Amino acid sequence: MGDVLTDLEVLKLGALCDELVDGVISADRHAELQQWLLDDEAARRHYVKVMALSASLHDYAGEFESEEGGEAMVEFADRGESTRWPWRARLSLAAALVASLFLGMLLLGQRSDNKMRVTSIAQDDGVAVLTRASGLQWVEGATRYRPGDRIPVGEVKIAAGTVQIEFYSGATVILEGPAHLDIRSANEAFCHFGKVRGNVPPQAVGFTVKTPDYDLVDLGTEFGISVDENGSSEVHVFDGEVELRSVGKTTKALSEGEAMRLGGSEPGEAIDMDPALFPQSSLLDDVDGSRAESRFQRWKTFSKELKNDPSLIAYYTFEPERSWDRVLHNQGQSEEPGLNGAIVGAKWTSGRWPGKQALDFKSPADRVRLILPGEFKALTYAAWVRIDGMDRLWSSLLLTDDWKPGSPHWQFERTGEMILGVLGKEGNQNYYSDREIGFNDLGRWMFLATVFDPEKLEVRHLIDGRLVSRVDIVNLDKRLPLKFGAMEMGNYNPPGKRGPSNIRNFNGRIDEFMLFNRALNDEELNEIFQVGRPDAATQK
Repeated sequence: MGDVLTDLEVLKLGALCDELVDGVISADRHAELQQWLLDDEAARRHYVKVMALSASLHDYAGEFESEEGGEAMVEFADRGESTRWPWRARLSLAAALVASLFLGMLLLGQRSDNKMRVTSIAQDDGVAVLTRASGLQWVEGATRYRPGDRIPVGEVKIAAGTVQIEFYSGATVILEGPAHLDIRSANEAFCHFGKVRGNVPPQAVGFTVKTPDYDLVDLGTEFGISVDENGSSEVHVFDGEVELRSVGKTTKALSEGEAMRLGGSEPGEAIDMDPALFPQSSLLDDVDGSRAESRFQRWKTFSKELKNDPSLIAYYTFEPERSWDRVLHNQGQSEEPGLNGAIVGAKWTSGRWPGKQALDFKSPADRVRLILPGEFKALTYAAWVRIDGMDRLWSSLLLTDDWKPGSPHWQFERTGEMILGVLGKEGNQNYYSDREIGFNDLGRWMFLATVFDPEKLEVRHLIDGRLVSRVDIVNLDKRLPLKFGAMEMGNYNPPGKRGPSNIRNFNGRIDEFMLFNRALNDEELNEIFQVGRPDAATQK
């Protein structure tokens, strides 16, 4: 590495920096940039210069001054003058780049403590995904998974019930408890004991299930394996062909309609094939359907009662009268016409249960426009959401158009923190949760709630009925009334503002939304969660 970058190196480094600023840099490209900056002083100097001149970073800094961030973290000169970072900012950046071997994308964020926060690019360490479950009971101390959770290499231990696991290779297994399955890769698992029914399409030929005595190599079949805790086992082939490879390297083929009982290293006796001994996908369908219908009906009953709560200003059940409805009707106590939301872009789709509706927010155009006049002291936000992506610095749940004293903003950050921001007379205050929303939460239904309680001088954040953070209200006059006015669910429409930090469209689905003008206690919110949870038997 030289003291000066070549023209080709300048172009290459500039491209990497642009990808980093735009938030589209891949893991491989980011690792390349990180290593380059660690090894080359000239690259580090050029990096600081490029980032200081970045118009995108200037937009971020301006946003932090005007709203969530308070004072800007990095001071920029006027656009007409030469721009240079202060030495403190440059040293902080250099330290973060050189000292952190796990550095991910730089996200310029601002909390009340005015500290730079650094987050890593989310990596999918899964090799399979749990797609369905019925009557599931986990072994005490075992890692617990919910439908939609990615499963990394490791053990799956269930005391009772049935789970369906889809491997990234394309193979699907249905595991019936009690069972102990050791997932070793996207194409291999070890069954210590339990019943396994496998379906292996052509894309996953070679999928292997190992047992204490032999390996079953699938050649494109549907099969069943039953392994007792004493080590004896049975193999049944329902379709296609498998190979049994024993510890002694003996290989035996079994074809459709054949079955065998084994108890040692050598193949054992032939037995009658019986598909009824093993869990079937159709049974999961029947059980899931009946239980989901029961939970759906229970929620409907509870929802009718909830509508009578006088503090429930706005309540959206996302149950349109017609599939083409473009109005989200308020079923809460307020009669303000502006609370009948105008749906823009967002499309109707399926919600938590079969038959339950939801709105799908994907495009930066998708939103629900609302107007709520008046002043409020305490607030409780609550919503059932399915987050499909955290591809914005901030993602809107409910944001007011204006950012004036008393304006509240409910959103979450790409780092996994829920945020309630309130602009006070002396400046903004952001009340962050801990980093509770993670990569493994993508694609699953979650119950999010935030309580603004001026009497207790605290903001509480809850996820799935569980208190995750309690934040003191400081530097904010508790007598300051909260005001909404024009606002948007799932998006942000700041008057006269542009730039990437103002693009905050939510990526996911919402199928229930509540706004109370009082501070609900944790027990009340947990009750709402328990009634509304989509699968009470499998949630953590």
